Amino acid sequence: MNLYKTTWCLENTLRLCDFDTPSTDWSIAGEYEAAVVGRGKSLTLMGRFEFTNKKRSLCVQFSSPHVLKFLSNRDLKVRWLMKVKKMTGVDIKRLNKRSLDHDERNMTLEVSGEKIRVNKHLLSHHSTYFKAIFSNRPDQSRIKLYALDPIDFRDFMNVIHQKKKIDDDNLEGILYLASLYSAKIVLKLCEKFLIDKSDRSLEMKFESALRYKLKNLQEFCFSKIHSKDDIQVIVNTVNEKYMTKEIWKTLLYKSLEID
Repeated sequence: MNLYKTTWCLENTLRLCDFDTPSTDWSIAGEYEAAVVGRGKSLTLMGRFEFTNKKRSLCVQFSSPHVLKFLSNRDLKVRWLMKVKKMTGVDIKRLNKRSLDHDERNMTLEVSGEKIRVNKHLLSHHSTYFKAIFSNRPDQSRIKLYALDPIDFRDFMNVIHQKKKIDDDNLEGILYLASLYSAKIVLKLCEKFLIDKSDRSLEMKFESALRYKLKNLQEFCFSKIHSKDDIQVIVNTVNEKYMTKEIWKTLLYKSLEID
C-alpha cells in the first residue's frame, strides 16, 4: 500500500505457543495457506513452513496494493490453513495424553438420553457456551442437553476433533449447533465449506448466510446474483424472517444494477 509516499505492507504472524516436549531437537513441517478475505473474494498466499525449538513463528506479508479492497466495515479478515506433513522428535502419545489430561476430568453429556463423552478443555476452547457452563459447574461430571439430535451432536464433536469433514448431508446439524453453542471456529469451517465446496443452491446458501450471520457467505451470494431471476428465486424461497431492511435494500440496488 502507498501512504504518505511510503510503501507499506500487511504483515501477519502465526506463532506456535503452549508446545511442551522433552526434546529440543524437534521439528514440525508442512504447508500453509494464508488468505485475506472480504466482500466474497480472497487474496491467497501459499508456501511451506517448518517450526523448530529455535523458530516458532511464521511471518507472511501481503504487499499487494489491492489489499484495501478486501476491507469490510473497516475490518480486514485473515484466514490461516495449515497442513502438517512431517514431524520429528515429537512424542505424539504424550501430546495426546496431555490434551486429554489438561482438564481435571472428562465430561459426560447426556444428549436427548444418549451419553456422549467429551473433553472439557477442548470443548471449552471451541465453545464459549460450554466454557461458561463448565466454569459455573466445576464439580459436575454429567450435564443433560435436551431437544437435540445425538447424531448431529456427534458430527459436531467429530468436526472439533478433526475426525470428520463437513459435507452437504451433515452441514445443517453442525451449523445449527455451532451457532447455538457459539463455536466460532466450527462456524467458519461451515462457512468455508458453503463457499468453496457445497452443491447447495444459491438461495439455500443465502438463507444460511442470513440465518447464521455469515458475512463472507452473504457477500459471496450477492456476488453470484447475475439476473433478476436469481433475485426472484431468493425472494420467493428465503424465509422472510431473515430478510432485514438492509438485505432488501441491497437486493433492490442489485436489481437496478442488472438493468
